[in-house]
Amino acid sequence: MWLALDEAVRLLGAGPRDVTALVLTHGHVDHVGFARRAVSTLGVEVGAHEADARIVAHPSRYAHGRPRAWYPLRHRRIPVLAAMAAKGALRVHGVRTSHPVGAAGVA
Repeated sequence: MWLALDEAVRLLGAGPRDVTALVLTHGHVDHVGFARRAVSTLGVEVGAHEADARIVAHPSRYAHGRPRAWYPLRHRRIPVLAAMAAKGALRVHGVRTSHPVGAAGVA
C-alpha cells in the first residue's frame, strides 16, 4: 500500500480499504498512474473533469507544446525523471472515469 495514502486516511480514522472513489484534479501521468493502481488494488471509482477525460483515458496521447524528446536532456532533475521512467511512468495505461466532473460538480 502507499505510505502517504495510508497515513492520510488513518488521520481521518479510516484505512485505505475505506477509500471508495478518487477524483483526479488533472490528467498528469503520475496522477493517472496512481488512479490506475488504486482501481486495480482497491477497486475505487475514478472521477475526472470532462475536459481531462481524453487525457485520463489515454495519457500517452497527451499533446505537448514542445517536443518531449528533448525535455529530459535539458531538465535539471534528470535523476528524478529517470527514476519515474524506470518505475513505469512511460507505460502508464489510462483509467476509465465512471463519474465525469463538470463545472457544477459530479454529473
